[in-house]
Amino acid sequence: MKEKLKNYSFWVGLTASIMLVVKFVAENFGFKIDENLVNNIINSILGILTILGVINSPTKNEEENLNEDTHNEENSD
Repeated sequence: MKEKLKNYSFWVGLTASIMLVVKFVAENFGFKIDENLVNNIINSILGILTILGVINSPTKNEEENLNEDTHNEENSD
């Protein structure tokens, strides 16, 4: 789970889901949200966190290694 919290894709998916809910609620109260502005802000924040090393954007080889390690851990039980 700790590795998932450091994954760039996890945070993109989570923020997208949250923004859908926020947009739905805001529109019901008469607010209009500029989606492009929000996307740019989120991408900027995630980019900075990636540069700082707080989260990572794994390459395909790293993803394959992670899947392999997970598979090996499941088989060792």
